[in-house]
Amino acid sequence: MPTDHVRATCALVLAGALSIACEERDPAPFAPERDGAIERPDGGPLVITRRDAGQRDAGIDAGAFDGGDLGDAGVGLPVVDGVIGEREYELGIDDVTSSTPPTGLPDQLTRLLVVRTATRLWIGIEGNVGPGRGMMLLLDAAYGGEDGVTLTAGSLADNVGTLDRALSSAVLFSAEDSFRPEYAWGALAEVPFTIDGSEDDVGWREITTADDFADLPSGNRTVCSEDACETSIPIGGTGILRAGTIAIAVRTIDANGLLSSQTLPLDEPGAPESISNVLRVFPPE
Repeated sequence: MPTDHVRATCALVLAGALSIACEERDPAPFAPERDGAIERPDGGPLVITRRDAGQRDAGIDAGAFDGGDLGDAGVGLPVVDGVIGEREYELGIDDVTSSTPPTGLPDQLTRLLVVRTATRLWIGIEGNVGPGRGMMLLLDAAYGGEDGVTLTAGSLADNVGTLDRALSSAVLFSAEDSFRPEYAWGALAEVPFTIDGSEDDVGWREITTADDFADLPSGNRTVCSEDACETSIPIGGTGILRAGTIAIAVRTIDANGLLSSQTLPLDEPGAPESISNVLRVFPPE
């Protein structure tokens, strides 16, 4: 892989923690076992973002098969098809995992993967949920800034639409003020499915207006199978605007906003409503 297109960066992802830069291509400062339940000497999982290959937008389905197609810049990008291929997210973050067993509800989240270029974001969430339940994601497009929603009970209040109502009903709050999401994604439809844009129970929402979420209707795709959900959205244009350092937190919910013990990145399973650990994804340089 050409070194002039790729650079690795490490960072602690505990919200509010000090980030740590790594030398290019340095190995992780801990053993490759990345189970989020294991205490790590550096206090958090590895975050790796890489330079956009040619600063190009490869579109949603960017490869002939999962991670196996190399485009004109010699870089493979994810395919949004609900199947996470072995090489598919190799240009993105290292595995962010959780081994929290299902408790009370049958949901289980196991892995979160992200690839970011200058013009698009790809997200893969590995795991499964019980009948009538789905996945949700909160995204802060300018982590550490003042834009976005301060999460408190009742801070989200759009009760029109299946997904909007579920997001608003979930009791969520940030353990510190740096995480202020402007966007949310969710999937409450019965799997398997493929949806382009947004529908009543699937898609991306802008949540800066607390009582009337705006759908992001074009340029994005969500595909969920029994084992994973994948989604992709533009950065700029019809997608996520004003993107600086992106921070992500994932949970599982039902139509009434009931949370399970499952969190990605690994957070406190006994208090999934409290978001104290987020995945940070830095802008390409």
